[in-house]
Amino acid sequence: MSSIFGFFINHNKENILSKKTMENLSIWNKAYGDKNDIWQWDNCGIGAYIERLNDNLPVNKIVLEDSGKYAVIDAVLYNRDEIFDKLGEEITDTVSDEELLFTYIQKYGYKALLEVNGDFSGAVFDADNKTITLFRDHMGIRPLYYSCNESFLVFSTDIRGIIAVPEVDCSISENWIYRTTRGMVISDMVSTEYQNISCVRPGSFLTFSFSKNEMTKTEHVYWSVGKKKIRLSSDEAYQKKLRELIEDSIKRRLDAVSGIVGAELSGGLDSGVISILINRFGRECKYYSWSQSPEELEYAKDDERLVINDICQQEHIECHYGELDMKEKAKIYGITKETGIKIDIEELPHIRYALPAFINSLKVTQTSEDLSRLGAKVVFTGHGGDEGVSHRPNPYEMFHYHEFYHYFRYMFSTTNGFNNRIGRTLKKCWKNLTVERDSLKNHYSSPIKADGVLKDSFESSYKTDCREMLFAYDPIEYVRNGGSRNRLDNIALLGAYSKMRYIVPYLDYRVIDYAVSIPRYQYLRGRKNRYIFREAFKDIMPDSLYRVRYKLENSHRNVKPDPDWFEEFKKEKNAVVDKLDRTRWAKYLDFDAIDSWKEKSEPTGENISKDNFFMVALLNLAAAQNVIDKVRAVK
Repeated sequence: MSSIFGFFINHNKENILSKKTMENLSIWNKAYGDKNDIWQWDNCGIGAYIERLNDNLPVNKIVLEDSGKYAVIDAVLYNRDEIFDKLGEEITDTVSDEELLFTYIQKYGYKALLEVNGDFSGAVFDADNKTITLFRDHMGIRPLYYSCNESFLVFSTDIRGIIAVPEVDCSISENWIYRTTRGMVISDMVSTEYQNISCVRPGSFLTFSFSKNEMTKTEHVYWSVGKKKIRLSSDEAYQKKLRELIEDSIKRRLDAVSGIVGAELSGGLDSGVISILINRFGRECKYYSWSQSPEELEYAKDDERLVINDICQQEHIECHYGELDMKEKAKIYGITKETGIKIDIEELPHIRYALPAFINSLKVTQTSEDLSRLGAKVVFTGHGGDEGVSHRPNPYEMFHYHEFYHYFRYMFSTTNGFNNRIGRTLKKCWKNLTVERDSLKNHYSSPIKADGVLKDSFESSYKTDCREMLFAYDPIEYVRNGGSRNRLDNIALLGAYSKMRYIVPYLDYRVIDYAVSIPRYQYLRGRKNRYIFREAFKDIMPDSLYRVRYKLENSHRNVKPDPDWFEEFKKEKNAVVDKLDRTRWAKYLDFDAIDSWKEKSEPTGENISKDNFFMVALLNLAAAQNVIDKVRAVK
């Protein structure tokens, strides 16, 4: 896990922050590690909680010092040997990842982070020059939030640490309110649900300094995905290179941690390949699916558990299934209780544990809790595969990237066996380049939204940019605009609160950069999407996994309907609506519309899912408010 936190004050305003600032920050970061240290000066404080994932590496110093610079670093490095070689030092296990990274930065500067393979974030206080620099890994695996103004800077691995500082303005972002209710995902790397709290951009470092009544913030980007096209000699060469990179990424990450590891096994391509490779590399691993056990729920048509079963039989491994328990027996219960917040076990889990408005929170918690119980301290996830590595493109992607020959060749191949192939092909091209293209380029809306809840006065006056469906045709821009962030913030926080760290091999910067930089036609061939990924690992996949087109949780089809579901749903609706502070939300929300929705009778058909999505959107609003309320109530 590990976390870092601290503050930096304008020397002209030394009393602007409470003397309890470090204590407030510490409360919400201590779940991330067992060993900690805090250093304070008149105008600066830095601290960290460190968790060691490799039993062979020491925890020597937590606050690091060299030549008037003081650092706290959260790091797991995957190319230690190369860093030692570049430093010209003998490879040793007596130096921690944090110490090694600080030494490297001191010698080569922050731009040299380009060549560091790892999950990391850090803060370096320069006492002589009165600056502080925050930095973050290439893809943002490790979170780092901050809030700053002309008087002070506060930073923290856990966003709730910043919210706990009473001097921080935690106004909820109007941009976020608008997007959340309209089904528009966050479209950048740095914004949060709070107006004055941001993320350090992945692949960058930020330097802060104060001059009289002003704060200066300078951002430097040391890496960005997809800057240079990659061209090789053949399909086989592209496939071989992709496989080499992915295998190397997984090997490096296995070598960086000790003991039993865990791995998601969902029945999809991404997690399936990771699980098979971990097994073939000879590592003891606990494999886990958040689907319901086949012993309790019969198989359905195209059930994802059938694919899981085929993988397990082929590899002679066992997949564990679990039931979600987020009450008193869960680690998240005990760890959260230690922060001092009041836990009402009858509240919805997001509200009960003061969880930010993240996606997949319950499934991530279930996986973390159960794998931790099984003895693992890390879990390998397939997150990031779909975002660019295995990738499911629309054919328009080839046209968008000016691969016109391959575009028309592919479209022609889809009419094989039909009469008048040329005419059919031209018609399909016309539809793809007009109707389908327009649907990709126009505003993409998630089904998780609450139509009609915004006040006209806010909705009509507030303008924001629309999000195109970049996922389907422009993976470079999708990743650059935060497409991979949708689970990273969540797994970092919820993993820590279950004593688990998530490992994301597909987001090794070398892997994702290669995957988005090769020709787009490598991902579509003969009506097969994700073509290069399938072919690269075809020899190790069971046939059912190779043929998976979309990973759907079809096992849910066999779940027997709960005759009393609507009574439970009404309780949840009431809980969400009652949580919303009507005075706080008066500018934005139409509570007449919300109350009308709350009193609706039992929905049927597609309205069931619409009502569920409506409630999730409102729950996100309630969660953002609830974090402020519960965190700031801690004494």
